Amino acid sequence: MTGLILTLITLLATWAGAAWIIAPLLRRAPQPNSPPKPEEDVALDRSLRMMDDLQADLERGAISHDDFAVVSRDIRREAAAHLQARDQLRAGLDSIIKSLTTSGSTAPRAFSVEKKTLGSSLAWLGPGLTLMAVLTTIVVAVTIGTRDAINDQRVIGNIGITNPTGMSIANDRPENLLVTHTTGTMLSQDGGQNWEPADVIGPAFGTTARDSWLYILTTDHAWTSADGGKTWNQAIDLPPLRHVDVGYRSGFMAGITDEERLVLSIDTGTTWTTMSTQPPQEISSLAIVDFGTPFVLVATRNEGVLAYNQGKTWRSANGFVNGALPTVVAYSIIYAPNTNDQFTSPTGQEFVGAVFVATDAGVFKSVDGMQSWQALPLKGDIRTLGHSPVQPRTLFAIGNNGAVYRSDDAGNSWQ
Repeated sequence: MTGLILTLITLLATWAGAAWIIAPLLRRAPQPNSPPKPEEDVALDRSLRMMDDLQADLERGAISHDDFAVVSRDIRREAAAHLQARDQLRAGLDSIIKSLTTSGSTAPRAFSVEKKTLGSSLAWLGPGLTLMAVLTTIVVAVTIGTRDAINDQRVIGNIGITNPTGMSIANDRPENLLVTHTTGTMLSQDGGQNWEPADVIGPAFGTTARDSWLYILTTDHAWTSADGGKTWNQAIDLPPLRHVDVGYRSGFMAGITDEERLVLSIDTGTTWTTMSTQPPQEISSLAIVDFGTPFVLVATRNEGVLAYNQGKTWRSANGFVNGALPTVVAYSIIYAPNTNDQFTSPTGQEFVGAVFVATDAGVFKSVDGMQSWQALPLKGDIRTLGHSPVQPRTLFAIGNNGAVYRSDDAGNSWQ
């Protein structure tokens, strides 16, 4: 597959270079130089496109009416500024033309005509062929380099199974990684290099960590471990849950029950409250953001990322326009509060930390409260993510094939 892609890219570069060379030879009549498009017109076109995209997001329910009003107001304000600048420019040009006309000066020609001859066109042939060869070489080198760079994202281990469903890391033992999958649970005690089955029976849906405790959700029970996953006990104070997460800064917990209901706890799972609002379908992961007032994020396999504020409805958290997620297939979502990322909106709202989501198109990061998402270098079908507050900028990711990756700089590079 890589060879085919490389061949296609090389052919495209060759065709583009050939077209660039042949085009001057085919010009038989002189063509007037086209006037450049003013920057203000370009900016206005961009604003119109942004409004079209924003309107489309509103119509498909990707953003709320309140978000639409805020963003569209900013776009209209920017467009008005460009219109004012264009009007001022035209007024200045009119003044200059009027002054020249009054003084009897002859206005210069607006556009020049450049004559093309066969000789002048053939003069492009030698440099053009050379440039085409150079471009082809560069494309091949960059493609090979990109392929090698992907291969250089060294796999530090492999869990030995496919389709992982969740990952957690013991806070007091950051080298202990726990991964759930559809037939059981795997444990690594050396930072993801080697793996062995954990002493938990049955398929596991998800896992989370709090202080020195690890939690695993299976078909019939919730299990807890206080020794980094070495031994396990059935938990008697947790309801049957499919997904669960616990806040880093608080005792706030959230989960999705077997009956597909959202339950919340403010006392680390001692008591639970069932929310009346029906959660989305196809949930694959759940995360709590407890900076300020805690709220819940879910990754879904058909709607991307959704957010839930207590007492309110679910809303899209896939980002806006150019910062939107490029896919709606999301498998895992985590909140990392101590990555040294901090964002303040124009209205003064703050967001501290970062949210990471694993998708079928790679890993993405948001530092502005899910208004936009940045693609990280780790591409491909990534199924689950893990993070420990003990190592604030260290992340682990596992692909659908079981490959384990690690980042020590909050996702900017992977090994």
